[in-house]
Amino acid sequence: MVAPFTTTSVVAGRCAECGLDIEREASVVGSLRYHPGCFRCEECQKPLGAEPYFVIKGKNYCAQDRDVRDRAMDKSKLRV
Repeated sequence: MVAPFTTTSVVAGRCAECGLDIEREASVVGSLRYHPGCFRCEECQKPLGAEPYFVIKGKNYCAQDRDVRDRAMDKSKLRV
């Protein structure tokens, strides 16, 4: 007797960026999970992977764009 064909996949949740199921590797930020290719800087879209990253108001930024954003915020505070 032949067993019926079955597949199993371990789903690690849904990607916070694209909304699709994550079946292999995941980048986890707090309670959010991302496909490695979906875990990108909000500004330049560079994959963050193992790079240092910063979460500002729920958005992910690389170190370079965080610094640019911080300088822009500082300048906006000086405007009257």
